[in-house]
Amino acid sequence: EDPALVGRLGSAFIRAVQEGGVLATGKHFPGHGDTNIDSHLDIPLISGDRQRLEQVDLVPFRMAIQSGVGAMMTAHVAVPALEPNVGLPATLSPLVLHTLLQQELGFSGLVVTDSLTMAGLARDFWTGDAAVKAFNAGADMLLDPPNPDVVYAAILEAVKAGVISQERLDGAVVKILNTKARLHLPEEKQVDLSGISRVVNSPENQQVAQGMADASVTLLRDPKNLLPIDARKIRSVKVFLVLSRDQQEDTAIFQQEFRARMEDVSFEVISTAATDSHLTQIFNKAKQQDLLLCVVFARLVTGTGSIGLPEKLAGWINRVCSLDRPTVVLALGSPYVLRQFPNPPASICTYSNADVSQRSAVKALFGEIPIKGKSPVSIPGVARYSDGIDRPRLDMTLVSAQGTQWGDRFKSLDLLMKESIGKHVFPGGTVAVGYRDQLVYSKAFGHFEYDSNSPLVANDTLFDLASLTKVVCTTTLAMHLFEKGLLDLEYPVKRFYPGFDGSGKERITIRHLLTHSSGLPAHLHFYRDTQGKAAFVQKIIQTPLEFQPGTKAVYSDLGIILLGDILEKLAGKPIDVMGRELIFEPLQMKHTLFNPLPEIKGAIAPTERDPWRGRLVQGEVHDENAFAMGGIAPHAGLFSNTGDLAVFCQMFLNGGVYDHHRIVKQSILEAFLTRQNMPPGSSRALGWDTPSEGSSAGILFSDRSFGHTGFTGTSMWMDPSRQLFVILLTNRVYPTRENNGIQEVRREVADAVVKAVEGEQ
Repeated sequence: EDPALVGRLGSAFIRAVQEGGVLATGKHFPGHGDTNIDSHLDIPLISGDRQRLEQVDLVPFRMAIQSGVGAMMTAHVAVPALEPNVGLPATLSPLVLHTLLQQELGFSGLVVTDSLTMAGLARDFWTGDAAVKAFNAGADMLLDPPNPDVVYAAILEAVKAGVISQERLDGAVVKILNTKARLHLPEEKQVDLSGISRVVNSPENQQVAQGMADASVTLLRDPKNLLPIDARKIRSVKVFLVLSRDQQEDTAIFQQEFRARMEDVSFEVISTAATDSHLTQIFNKAKQQDLLLCVVFARLVTGTGSIGLPEKLAGWINRVCSLDRPTVVLALGSPYVLRQFPNPPASICTYSNADVSQRSAVKALFGEIPIKGKSPVSIPGVARYSDGIDRPRLDMTLVSAQGTQWGDRFKSLDLLMKESIGKHVFPGGTVAVGYRDQLVYSKAFGHFEYDSNSPLVANDTLFDLASLTKVVCTTTLAMHLFEKGLLDLEYPVKRFYPGFDGSGKERITIRHLLTHSSGLPAHLHFYRDTQGKAAFVQKIIQTPLEFQPGTKAVYSDLGIILLGDILEKLAGKPIDVMGRELIFEPLQMKHTLFNPLPEIKGAIAPTERDPWRGRLVQGEVHDENAFAMGGIAPHAGLFSNTGDLAVFCQMFLNGGVYDHHRIVKQSILEAFLTRQNMPPGSSRALGWDTPSEGSSAGILFSDRSFGHTGFTGTSMWMDPSRQLFVILLTNRVYPTRENNGIQEVRREVADAVVKAVEGEQ
């Protein structure tokens, strides 16, 4: 369509390939782009006149020759403008190969025929005769003969008979030997096959290839803005993988990548072998999905005589497109297949079904990458050259929207925080509020200590989260292992501790630990005579129950410590490593960690002047049991700030995904956040709490809300019905834990936030 562009890109490819020590071959001379017959099946006719050849077909070849291309492959096509004898294909024509290619265009490299087995040549010429004619026309190498012995004998006989001159034969042999010498083949005749992948498929090359594939994805139609798919809103997708070749396309990468982003997705592979009854059956299923996606694997395959899908499959896709359902047609391969679908609700193409293209397609569908590709060709009835709809990357992050409007609404919250500091409920704190995907409030108050000369609290000040560790880290990891099938909520705890039985202990399950209904005591001062996680676990196993499992709900650190140990056994990794790899790093929570390094101590709010440790606790976990366990514990030990926790909360409100990183499936999230009624009337979900009379959620958060608190003066509540979260971090245990004014302040903060976002003053 644009000969100069073809020449420019082709020349760049030639230079790069040959600089890398590989022989580049321009093909198929003098042009094979404007044909309606596959030369594997017959001889195509190039009907344009010489002027058209000069303006179109020959332009890229001239540029390739100027770029130093090492070889040129011939085409089995009839070109009357160059060879009057239409029965003589270009491969056998001296006028094409010698006069035009070598004399007029000045090409002195290797001339190689296309395969001698192709019907475009073999149907009308005996192999030996074709070989001699091609050689005399100017071809130096005879490619892929059906019988090499026949060709060898024919060439030898032609030389003996003087049909082929010795000079012509020697010239071709010298060309071949010189080419081998330039490629250093005389020094190393064998290719190290084991090294190919290391060189060609290097991480650097993969990265470049992926970037090219990402940039090439082209959106050609989408009047209803179906794309990108928002995984926060679309719950179910039906994907039809339509194969143009019967079961010969590898769809594994596409399915794997799609499943990682969409929980409720089902795949149906449809090939040319599909029966009418099967197509009718799956068509009827398509009517019940939120989104339908027809993925067409239609590569151009030489020798088949066709491009695209059989009419039966194309007609079936058009029936799907006519349904009153959001439908997207994705062409993974030849974009020309889209000609078969005149009016799809949306159409998008990748030009390839390579692994990188399958990944790019999924990323583009979900908005992880912007769509900015332009069609390099015209697709009649579908797109013009350079068409393509731009779509920006789908932003799934928390956007800051703080300003005068929100500042006015939150005046009562400002006043509440300042009054609380004045009453010595806590020396300092930070509050963050997210509402409808926006961070509408983020403010710091007070000082590290009640001394006005102590450091001011800032929005990035780190606080000891205390029991928020239970939900931010431990419960989220339990969700992950449950999703992977490694954790069952009905597993008995004795499965992991054979001696854990007697007095009802054998009935305790993982669900009991997560709902604080195991019967284990709330808290015991093990730290006074116990050091290390293993010793703590052994102590807990030996601790008598205070009530029978499932009969009461008593908030228990001991049960969560056992749960954390079980998670480590199942995953084979420490809980801090799992938290970092599965939660904090994917969410870019760079300031959420256990055991902060001493050099950042000055950025951490102090907690208590601890009589047991005999010092002010700052930068080390306040909870004595967690401290005695080494600072890394399932029930306490995390440090963080409101910035990181805001991302965590938004991930939950997004249904388990943030910035296209899915941390947990939405169905798992919802299951864990549902009240368990263990025992009946308990407000506990799995790991999390839900609103109840007198809870820190206040009286305005909805029944669908969930949250948790931390002993040091922290709390976090989320309300999915409002798309709202509030985070309160304080160091209320400074200088002593005896002050309990935080209980009422938490409720007042929650209510003030709801009133602010709903416009109440």
